[in-house]
Amino acid sequence: MAHHAHRRETAPMTPKNPHECRADGAGSGGVVIGVQATDGVLLAADTRTSRDAIVESDEAAKLWSVHPSAAVGSAAEPGDADSLVTRLRREVDRYEYHHSRRIRIPTLATVAGRECRAHPERDATFVLGGVDEAGSHVFRIGVDDGVIESDYAADGSGRQSASVILDRDYTDSLSLEDARDLVASAIESAVERDPRTGPAVDIAAIRETGVTVRRYESPDAVRS
Repeated sequence: MAHHAHRRETAPMTPKNPHECRADGAGSGGVVIGVQATDGVLLAADTRTSRDAIVESDEAAKLWSVHPSAAVGSAAEPGDADSLVTRLRREVDRYEYHHSRRIRIPTLATVAGRECRAHPERDATFVLGGVDEAGSHVFRIGVDDGVIESDYAADGSGRQSASVILDRDYTDSLSLEDARDLVASAIESAVERDPRTGPAVDIAAIRETGVTVRRYESPDAVRS
């Protein structure tokens, strides 16, 4: 039976549009997905960036490690995403230096949300996944939406097609291996319906012991 994502808003804001993000505008695009699993979190993203109807690159990176047990993904303009990732890494280092302990993932999400709000002109949305002593976490973070934790999340111009698959097939008993098949199907659906999504897939497997990122040439290759 399909499991519907349980969402918890941890930093509410007044949204202008709950689905608005720069990735649906002139630049970049594609899809980024985060899925909670029983043994970690899986983040996935396509590798295409575009401007209007013109493909700029089919080899772009949209996933970044920001902590030994956390990573973020974004379908926003590459410069906007890179800027937030740099600031977020710096804030994590500062937090752990002052507190002499590893930051918890919900706190990391709050910090990321604060960084987004500090630069609303970028209007970028992120999916954050991480694992701490409390378990696996997935957050969608944006200027308009705030910080929302859920079992899974999708963002970017291909998110609607991907979300149909996630809504239908996600269950809270998925392992990381099972989640690979799910995100492969979700990205494949986006590739088929959204010209701004494709062709290769980056997968970040996140465990409390570390983050491993691997690129696959297609959604089919993720399943093999």
